[in-house]
Amino acid sequence: MRQLIHWTARLYPAAWRERYGEELDALVEDIQPQWEDLFNVLLGALRMQMTTRNSLKILAAATLAGALVAGVFTFRTPDRYVSTAVVRITPADSDRQRALDRLGELQQEVLSRTSLAQIIQQPALNLYPEDRKRVPLEDVVENMRNKALRIQAAPAQNGGVPAFLISFEYPDKFKAQAVVRELLASFFRQNRLERGDQGLSAAEILEVLDPANLPQRSFYPNRPMIVAAGLLGGAVLGLLVVLVWRGAAWLGKDKKVVAAAALAGALAAGVFAFRIPDRYVSTAVMRFIPAGPADSDRQRALDRLQQMTHQIVSDRDTAFRKALRIQLLQPQGGGVRAFSISCEYPDNLKAQAVVREVVARFFRLNQGPSAVEVLEVLDPASLPARPFFPNRPMMVAAGLLGGAVLGLLAVLVWRSTLHSQK
Repeated sequence: MRQLIHWTARLYPAAWRERYGEELDALVEDIQPQWEDLFNVLLGALRMQMTTRNSLKILAAATLAGALVAGVFTFRTPDRYVSTAVVRITPADSDRQRALDRLGELQQEVLSRTSLAQIIQQPALNLYPEDRKRVPLEDVVENMRNKALRIQAAPAQNGGVPAFLISFEYPDKFKAQAVVRELLASFFRQNRLERGDQGLSAAEILEVLDPANLPQRSFYPNRPMIVAAGLLGGAVLGLLVVLVWRGAAWLGKDKKVVAAAALAGALAAGVFAFRIPDRYVSTAVMRFIPAGPADSDRQRALDRLQQMTHQIVSDRDTAFRKALRIQLLQPQGGGVRAFSISCEYPDNLKAQAVVREVVARFFRLNQGPSAVEVLEVLDPASLPARPFFPNRPMMVAAGLLGGAVLGLLAVLVWRSTLHSQK
């Protein structure tokens, strides 16, 4: 850390280093420097360079500062490892489309919110412990499903039955491998359960071609690339600082007008943003399982979904139709498609209650002689803990920028008017 501070001190102007350099070195040697000390020295160097009004120095200092910040960031970012396994599903009739359909059906079960939550909370794994302290478990599951997990079909030779890859990324390579193994076990368990429910004619051969590997090298972060990006970003930031500095000098006293307009825009946007009520979205996932594997049965299930959806929303008002959304989810390879039910409302508890009621109504409508499909819930109605709208910091930032632009335009118009009068 001391060496980093000594290097950062070289960003100060030469005259300042000649006068105060030895004192700074002695001070650094007498203390136990922390990260905040490094950034204080860095900010002081940038401040000193900007007071010299030397554009090249500002640009060089910002470029080096960008590289330094990127370097600190990348070495504080933990390594991430990816473990991968390869599995193949071979139906009894060796039909390629049937294998892809089966993958989609199993994937819906294995990647459900309930299934992934159980994996996360296993004592032997204990995934994302810090995230689970800060955010709800449902958000952790969603982040894991969308960012860390990947299941994709591998290209098959000669149009045969394809294999598929299961991969998971995590800072601990042993846990990454353990999660992939657990996902494999979930695939096998779910395949045996549905095989028992549907009879031997629905049996598929599920085999592991490559077991979960133990990664030896991390795939992220790419430290040289991040430092290079920091170098470039620092140069761009330095150029912007130079332009703003020169623009402020050109504006003279009028820069107070631009600053006041920017603050007024931010204040107006902040008042507007905080007067908008929060909006929450609760979501559930369901699916129809047709009576048989034929395409006609699958299409009948989709037709049944459209019919029931129409019955649910037809007698509701326009506001309810806008708040409720029912949409199909396309699984990998086609097959039996799941569908999501979501409701947007200012009250998170009421949003969840509406979704639960819609799910119950689907089950009620599916009863009777026409109920030739099995309807099941993959993910129950979630209770959103955080609103999805409005994004208040973004709105305030937009107000700040918009106010600054309006203030600058006002100054330009005013100067143009004075010039024409002369």
